Amino acid sequence: MNIIAFAGDLSGLDNIAHQCHETASSKGFWPVEGRNKAEMMMLEVSEIVERLEAVRAENAKESKKCPGYTEEEEEWADLMIRTLDYAKGHCIRIEVLLVKMAYNEKRPYMHGKKF
Repeated sequence: MNIIAFAGDLSGLDNIAHQCHETASSKGFWPVEGRNKAEMMMLEVSEIVERLEAVRAENAKESKKCPGYTEEEEEWADLMIRTLDYAKGHCIRIEVLLVKMAYNEKRPYMHGKKF
């Protein structure tokens, strides 16, 4: 994989992060004094747990909030929204994603671990 080939795509991801943050701000989730990082990270964890519960269900259920998509997909979207809002609100540079992907390409199989 050529990580550099994805560089142009980051502006789109940054725009999505900006939109996630703008929506959260306009809905009152970003008070003037900012947001607590630990609380925001735990809200990301809660979205992972909700996604797990959707996966654990015997049959994939259609999302009531996003018709045409499963509850798992909806919860994945919630995680991405929270993650990108956090990134934008706390000045995380989106391009670090490419740097980390390039680093991971050079790592050994399973990063040298059993699991």
